[in-house]
Amino acid sequence: MSPAPLPASPPVPTGSWQDAVVVTIPARNEAACVADVVRALPAQLDGRPVHALVVDDHSTDGTAEVARAAGAHVVPATGGQGQGVALRTGYTLALDRGAAVIAAMDADGQHQASDLPALVLPVLRGEADVTVGSRILGSSEWTVRTRHVGVWVFAVVMSLATGRRVTDPACGLHAASAAALKAMRLAEVQFHTAEFLVAAAVAGLRVQEVPVRVLARVAGESRKPPTLRYAIGFLRTIVRTRWHGRRGALRRVR
Repeated sequence: MSPAPLPASPPVPTGSWQDAVVVTIPARNEAACVADVVRALPAQLDGRPVHALVVDDHSTDGTAEVARAAGAHVVPATGGQGQGVALRTGYTLALDRGAAVIAAMDADGQHQASDLPALVLPVLRGEADVTVGSRILGSSEWTVRTRHVGVWVFAVVMSLATGRRVTDPACGLHAASAAALKAMRLAEVQFHTAEFLVAAAVAGLRVQEVPVRVLARVAGESRKPPTLRYAIGFLRTIVRTRWHGRRGALRRVR
């Protein structure tokens, strides 16, 4: 079944995004962290302007206002809750506005803006269609031992599913060209990192892993489900994304 057509985009921020780099930041109740994340972003990369796009996923703590005050463009997640929904909202708007490269990073301070050049520049220079961060090639402040084990196990599963070596299947820090995003079938509500990697492989895109540094969460609590439920959902997403294959491109959210 073909993906559903996209509705009108969320409210459009002012200014041109043509050929720019847009960093999509899904955020739900991250008022304590999101301003620092936005302010840390570079003003430009390889001569192209960088725009922070915070997608507010039904926050109740003033996240949207804090992000906007820090200089971000802010739009509401369209069509429900979940990181996958929020990211697709951001992707849709960035693509409609003519962005050249769309990156994604978390709002909780774990991902470092200093890693963005290593992710974005290979895409801008045509060396890769998609880049994904790897804590295994870089470093991470692991706070839960089972998570480290899970990353290793699912790296093996993801490598088998994609036919290429994957060291970190769940970092969440990534970048893609506009053309690459349009070629990928993205439809999951959660477990977006699993879907993103498999969808890129299915679309035949050039994927490059990049060493990154991931810190412990600055404030608040993780909203990941319990370990077993997370593992089941992650695996289900891998299988479902691989099964659907090329049956549709980026599914714009309702």
